[in-house]
Amino acid sequence: METFKRLEMIDFWRGLALVIIFINHIPLNFLSRFTPSNFNFSDCAEALVFISGVSCTLAYKRIFSSYNFLRASLPIIRRIAVLYASHITITVIGLMLIISAYLLTSNSNLLSNHDWLEVMIADPAELIFSVITFRQQFAYFDILPLYIFLLMLSPALLLLGLFNRHVMLVFSFALYLAARNHILSLPLNGSFFNPLAWQFMYAIGIYVGLTLKDTGLRYNRLLYGFCFAFTVWSTTVVTNMAGFWPSLWQDLGDYMDLSKTDLGTTRIIDFLTLGYVIYHTRCFNAVRNLPFFNSIARLGRNALAVFCVGTLLSIIGQIVTELGQNNFIEDIVFVMAGVALLHLVAGIFEQRNQLLRKS
Repeated sequence: METFKRLEMIDFWRGLALVIIFINHIPLNFLSRFTPSNFNFSDCAEALVFISGVSCTLAYKRIFSSYNFLRASLPIIRRIAVLYASHITITVIGLMLIISAYLLTSNSNLLSNHDWLEVMIADPAELIFSVITFRQQFAYFDILPLYIFLLMLSPALLLLGLFNRHVMLVFSFALYLAARNHILSLPLNGSFFNPLAWQFMYAIGIYVGLTLKDTGLRYNRLLYGFCFAFTVWSTTVVTNMAGFWPSLWQDLGDYMDLSKTDLGTTRIIDFLTLGYVIYHTRCFNAVRNLPFFNSIARLGRNALAVFCVGTLLSIIGQIVTELGQNNFIEDIVFVMAGVALLHLVAGIFEQRNQLLRKS
C-alpha cells in the first residue's frame, strides 16, 4: 500500500510540474506570475529531472538487480527510441507552426524569437542533419534530448547504485564538477541545459529512490529546521521580502550560484530543502483529497504525450501572444483550454495503454 501511495504522489507531482512548465513556456502569460520560479531559487525543471531519477529506480531496479546488463538495458533502449522519435516529431511540427504563422502574418518577431529559423533559411539540409544528430537544439525543444542523455547514463548509475549508492552519488558529483569546470563537455549547440551538470540532479533522484526502498528517508529535526529556514529565506529573497525590500533579490543574486544551464549549487540546495520539507510534512492525505488530484496524476502517468502536446501548445501560445494584445482573461482561458486538452490526451493514452495490457 505504501508503494502504491508513493507512485501516486510521484505521478501527481510530475503532472503538476508539466502543467506549470506549459504555463511558463508562454512568455508574458498572466498565470506565469504565480508559478514556483517566482517564489524559489529552483523551479519545475529540477522537479521533473529528480522525479525521473526516482521513477527510473522504481521501474528498473529489480531487473538491474540481476546484473544482466544487456537484458536489463533493453527496456531503456526502447524508451530512448520512443523519446528520440517524439523529439524529432514535435521539433518538426513546432517548426511548421512558426513558419506558417510567419508566412500568414509577415510578423518578423516570430522569426527573431527563434534564431534557429535563420539557420534553416541559410542551410536547411545542415540544420536537419544537426537536429537529427542533436548537434543543434532549440529553445523549448531541448528537454527530451536531455532525458535521452540521462537514460543513456541510467544503466551505469543504477549498477553503481546497486553496488553502493554513495559511490554512485560521488561518481555523479565528480561528473558534475568536471562539467562545471569545463573539463568535460558535449558538442551541443543551442541547448539550454548542460546534460553533464543536470545528470547530478537525476543521480540524486536515483539515490533517493534507492534510499526509499532501503531505509526510507528518515526524519531529522535539526535537518528539517534547516530545510524549512532555507525555504523561507529563498522565498523571502526571490519575492524581495514580499515587496518590502525592492532591491533584495538584485543585491544578493550576484553572490549565489544560480545558473540554470549548469545547475547552480544554490538551485540544488533550494530544491532539496523544499523537497525534504514537503516529504516530511506528510501532506499526502491532504493532497490526495484534492478534487483535481486524479486528473493531475493522470497527466503524470502519461508524461511523454502530455509534455509533447504541452510543448506544441506553448508554441501556439507564444504565437498568439506575439500576434495579439492578450489580457489576463484571455491568458487564463488559453491555459484552461490547454490543460483540458492535455487531460484529454492523457485519458486517450491511458485507455490505449490499458487495452495494450489486456491484449
